[in-house]
Amino acid sequence: MKYVGFLQQHDACPVAEDLQTLPAGRPSLEAREAFAAVTCHQQRAAYVFGWMHYVSDPQTGELIAPHGYYTDGEWVWPAYLPHYLGTRNLGAHYADFGEHQKVWGSRVHQVHDY
Repeated sequence: MKYVGFLQQHDACPVAEDLQTLPAGRPSLEAREAFAAVTCHQQRAAYVFGWMHYVSDPQTGELIAPHGYYTDGEWVWPAYLPHYLGTRNLGAHYADFGEHQKVWGSRVHQVHDY
């Protein structure tokens, strides 16, 4: 599995990045396209884990997503990832995940129980 979009501000895990070190500013065209692709991809992915808790934006306090995680069988990402793609210039930072979505299109891998 590959992990993308985990942030220390929301998840205490080894793959989480610090939001403050990621690109800021308004989303570029590339970032807006990545936001649309992730949102579409997430609708077809498997919701694998979550609990009764919401994630809030650390700057505004706004509730942005349930605290849950999605997978397409190859990648795992938090439900809050589309929020940050829609509000920050992160398209290039998550380019590998964006390319994966373009290649796979609307297909989602079979997710197995292990």
